[in-house]
Amino acid sequence: MARPYARSGGSRLELLARLLARHGGQNEAVTRLIAGIEDPCLAFALVELAEGAGRDEETAGLLAARIPAGHRCQDPWCCRGLDPDTAIGLLATIRERQGRIDEAVALLHSRQITSVNNRDALADLLARHERIEELRAYAAAEPGGLAAQRLSELLEERGDVDGAIAVYRSPDDSPACRVLGAAELARLLARHGRGDEAIEVMRALAHVSRSIRSGRAPPPRSDP
Repeated sequence: MARPYARSGGSRLELLARLLARHGGQNEAVTRLIAGIEDPCLAFALVELAEGAGRDEETAGLLAARIPAGHRCQDPWCCRGLDPDTAIGLLATIRERQGRIDEAVALLHSRQITSVNNRDALADLLARHERIEELRAYAAAEPGGLAAQRLSELLEERGDVDGAIAVYRSPDDSPACRVLGAAELARLLARHGRGDEAIEVMRALAHVSRSIRSGRAPPPRSDP
């Protein structure tokens, strides 16, 4: 029933591929998805299913061919289909599960767009493998604050609450980063029974937010 509809590609092809993979047809599923690799959704499904078919290296080669050396997109419409940054992220996924962590880290360092859906893939990768010093260095250089957030989460998971708090109290000149960091710091303090400190942080955040909306530069930072 699914095969005739899968000829149109897209979600219908993905449905057929996943159905095949669940019932012993991993090779056919991967072969069909390879034909649609320019569709980012199908490329994600391909990377997910390639391992079960033993075709990780083949898939990695196809992704690598879609990462032009030195290319940087100038606008959202520059690269139609599977863009280089998405291909980089998918290739890094394969390298990580092959145990080639250094290669995965190097790939993610080469991205132009570092975060998707409020997550930073490189920060998450470094955290999964507890490469704390590398994550700390990356957090210091990454301007959006997402790497710092992941570092703080990791330290909290390891029981180092003071270290997690210190991440957000490090000085930063970016108002946007300060707003994100202050909100996360308040949540962190509240989780650990330090409600009064959390309230003071939110008061300071409200002042910074008003300054940003009015176009005025916020005053020099004073840590709560």
